[in-house]
Parts: sequence; structure tokens; C-alpha cells
Amino acid sequence: LRLDPKLARLRELRELIEDAESYYGEGLADAPSKDREDYAESLQEQADLERSVQADVDDVHGLGCELKDLHRGLVDFPARVGNEVGYLCWQRGEGAIGWWHTLDSGFAGRKALAPEAER
Repeated sequence: LRLDPKLARLRELRELIEDAESYYGEGLADAPSKDREDYAESLQEQADLERSVQADVDDVHGLGCELKDLHRGLVDFPARVGNEVGYLCWQRGEGAIGWWHTLDSGFAGRKALAPEAER
């Protein structure tokens, strides 16, 4: 899944939509037709992208993973580590899954799977 380009485009669209709404306010219906068309197209593209992102998130959940933070790319995977039940934990930018945490400790309680992973 490549969510980064979709999320970046969503941010751009939100800015365009907010700019138009801020500039025209209640008068958006009276704006030049090109601006109204651009606004409507931006709204439609935003809705389409949001549906696409949600489908990607559903795919991740379907694999048994929990997407904890979409923007950070933080994903937990249920696992048994030694004698404990917890989650393997990965976030965008990490080359491999090298961390885990107990069910109730969350990201703040992450521990390295191997000592060399601790930094």
C-alpha cells in the first residue's frame, strides 16, 4: 500500500477547499463559474480519495493488523513474544519490524525484539 501520495494529495485538496471557502464565504454560489467548477471537482476528488484511503485501511485490518496512526504509519500486529501476548510494532521509516509492546503499554512501552535494535 502506498498511502503517502494519497495523504499528501488530500492535504493539498483540503487547503484548496478551505482557501475557496475562506475567500468566497457565503458567496461561493456567486463565484465565477471556473472557480465553482474547480471547487466542485476538488470536493469530488477529496471524497474519492477518502474512500480509497478507507479501502486501504480496511485491507490492512483484514490482514489482522491494527493501524494505530495513519499519518505516522504506525501499525501493530498481534503476536506472542516469549511468554507474553502483545503486539509487534512498526512505523514508517523503520526498515523492519524490530519492536513490540504489551497489550496495555502502547507505543510508549515499546521494547526491542533484539538488543541491537535499541537506540
